[in-house]
Amino acid sequence: MYFLNFVVGGSGASTVSKVPAGSNQEQDVRSVGFSTVIRGLVATDAAGNLFSAYPRFACFGPAVVDGCVVDPGVDVINKLPVSGAAVVPIPVSGFTLANPNGPAGPSAQAMALDAQDVIVVQRVDGIVAYAPNGGAAEVLASGAFTSLAVG
Repeated sequence: MYFLNFVVGGSGASTVSKVPAGSNQEQDVRSVGFSTVIRGLVATDAAGNLFSAYPRFACFGPAVVDGCVVDPGVDVINKLPVSGAAVVPIPVSGFTLANPNGPAGPSAQAMALDAQDVIVVQRVDGIVAYAPNGGAAEVLASGAFTSLAVG
C-alpha cells in the first residue's frame, strides 16, 4: 500500500511512503530528485512497483506558486521497484507538466498503468500511451477528459 504524503507549509512538496505486504510499518520510498513529488503523476503496476514522472526541473518554495514547474519537460518516468532494487529509468518523449509560468501545452494531468504495463497519461488535449519501455506517445483519444481510469 502506498501513501502520498502532502507537506503542510514550507515547500509544499510531497513524498511517497509504503507499507509492504505482511507489515504494519510505514517505510519511505526512495526518491531520485523530485521523482515522487508531482501530484497525480505517480502510479503503480500490478506487481506493486511505483512509477513516477521525473521533471527536468521543478521549483518548490514559499516564494513561488506551490508546485511551480520551471522546466515542464519530462524525459524519464522512473520505475521504483517494490523490492527496493535500483531505480529503472524509462525514457519518454512528448511528456510535459503543467507550467503556470510558461506557454500552454499538452501537459499531463494523471498517469496510470494497464495490465500490460503500458503507461497511460491523461493530458489537457487527450489520452496518450507509452510502451512499457518508453519512447514516443501514442494518441489514444483526443479532447478534454475529467479523469483517468485504466483497467
